[in-house]
Amino acid sequence: MYRTGDVVKWTAGGELRFVGRADDQVKIRGFRIEPGEIEAVIATHDAVRQVAVIAREDRTRMLVAYVVLDRPTPTADLRARVAERLPEYMVPAAFVVLDAFPVTPNGKLDRKALPAPDFDTDGRTAETDVEKVLCGLFAEVLGVTDPPADQSFFDLGGDSIVSIQLVSRARAAGLAITPREIFEHKTVEALARVARPIVEAPRQVDDGVGRVPATPIVEWLREQGGPIGRFHQSVLLHAPADLTEEKLTRAVQRLVDHHDALRARLVRGPRWELEVPPPGAPVQVRRVTEIDEPQLDPDAGRMVDVVWIDPGYVLIRVHHLVVDGVSWRVLVPDLAKAYAGEELEPVRTSLRGWALHLHERAAAEAPKLPLWTEMLAADRSPDPLDSAALDPARDTRATERALTLTLDTETTTALLTTLPAAYHAGVNDVLLTGLAVAVADWRGRTTASRRTDLLLDLEGHGRDEADGQDLSRTVGWFTSLCPLRVDPGAHDWADLGPAIKAVKEQVRAVPALGHGLLRHLNPETARVLAPLGPPRLAFNYLGRFDADTGAGPWKPAGDDALGGGVDPDAPFGHALELNAHTADHADGPRLVATWTWPAAALAETDARDIAETWFRALGVLAGSQDTGGYTLPTSTWSR
Repeated sequence: MYRTGDVVKWTAGGELRFVGRADDQVKIRGFRIEPGEIEAVIATHDAVRQVAVIAREDRTRMLVAYVVLDRPTPTADLRARVAERLPEYMVPAAFVVLDAFPVTPNGKLDRKALPAPDFDTDGRTAETDVEKVLCGLFAEVLGVTDPPADQSFFDLGGDSIVSIQLVSRARAAGLAITPREIFEHKTVEALARVARPIVEAPRQVDDGVGRVPATPIVEWLREQGGPIGRFHQSVLLHAPADLTEEKLTRAVQRLVDHHDALRARLVRGPRWELEVPPPGAPVQVRRVTEIDEPQLDPDAGRMVDVVWIDPGYVLIRVHHLVVDGVSWRVLVPDLAKAYAGEELEPVRTSLRGWALHLHERAAAEAPKLPLWTEMLAADRSPDPLDSAALDPARDTRATERALTLTLDTETTTALLTTLPAAYHAGVNDVLLTGLAVAVADWRGRTTASRRTDLLLDLEGHGRDEADGQDLSRTVGWFTSLCPLRVDPGAHDWADLGPAIKAVKEQVRAVPALGHGLLRHLNPETARVLAPLGPPRLAFNYLGRFDADTGAGPWKPAGDDALGGGVDPDAPFGHALELNAHTADHADGPRLVATWTWPAAALAETDARDIAETWFRALGVLAGSQDTGGYTLPTSTWSR
């Protein structure tokens, strides 16, 4: 009666019922899949009478599950069942409920007659109230229309920085989720199952007032030496039409009173600290007709300089000791709310509370010291980058050279969405793979070296490992600087897919905050790590920014995500630094890469060679999606 490959199930009445076939293999995102395996899982649901899973190519190749049900059942239940029992790549992109399957004259399933799913959102729409809220938040932070409830936050273009924004907006909407949960439960439907309602208004855990011990990045800055008075970040905003000096001063006062770090004063000593006074000290807003020099003095507690450039702009400059790229995503919306007289959401973890936590954690990281000593002490010669020895008296920011390149939207889109999705990787994994390949290629042409490994300083936003603390609305300098050795191995320019897999696992084997805690906050381990010295190259991906923001009030003016400045006599920390971000334009996203280096340490021809080769490698990677898939950890740095 039944053939090999048939999928059957027992009904409640003890009847054996045919529900589908398990014959044909299909290939989706580089994986060979037996649809029958998926059909068998779906068939275990007692509401399913028949099921068929096929691969369709209406827009892109994807799995679609067709079901005939004995009773009304949310397709989310069926999807959850598949997700619990099978890998992510085997979960159908869409579920279509039919009254009956179309059949051919000889009684077989007529696959050609199966209707296409509704691809208005390339996936299923939100069904529950929580899913609808989360879909709306996905749309807000990612800039997409009607995001499907079954597509990964990261496949839609999200990154770790944007995930912090999602956490903050979810809390404002009454839902509690964490950045870690976004990484573990990537889709709206998965997040909806773990999101908790906030029963009562969140309270501020502590006011942040008092001495703030140095965090690793502050200690790093102290060790660099040189002046820091002009070291700041800035943003230029369109001013509201009804702006007055009084209204602006009142809004800035509320902003500074609310975010404790903005009131801090630098206290110098063997270790630097910050002193945060209570709120209430009056702020000043300056009114000018053109941009002038920033009025900042961290030692005197002048961390914020707000300038009204009459009539149309507001320039905010904040010393880097108390702000970072993520902080601006809090400060700018809060300034708009403060100006409008709206209530500002509480800050649940202060900068002081986080700094104290890091000092407590530093001792517990000691067992990981061998990981860092092995990584940093490994033989690095011969390497042209190592020949770029820095002289702090010579290689200052006054000698800075810079190069900015912009990648096309098609390649950028692939790097942000489809390529990471194919390899179950992050955007950083992809960008670092391209960088390692580019430097290895440049080395080979410069010195005939066959080395493929690359030691670099990986700069991150520092909020990844929050240990359960909510840093989504905390303003401060949280940046982490972590040495990382990546090795794509011997690679073929025709297919860099294996290189992504290798680098991805090497990145994941390294704890982002661990080195900073041992190098700067643990005296015993610092004595071991300090002599090993820093890498010559630094990499920082700042995430996505909306470049086409228009001219509305409190929207950034110009295409630059963030401005800033540094003292001309400040020394360079690296021979070559790469800062990249994605700018979202009306025609799509574009990766913007800015390379900087001291003129005497590296030739401009070499810097341009590496920069252009990186973009070339990223273009090749964007076309390597057919060899994606899961990988097993293989890093020699894993402990």
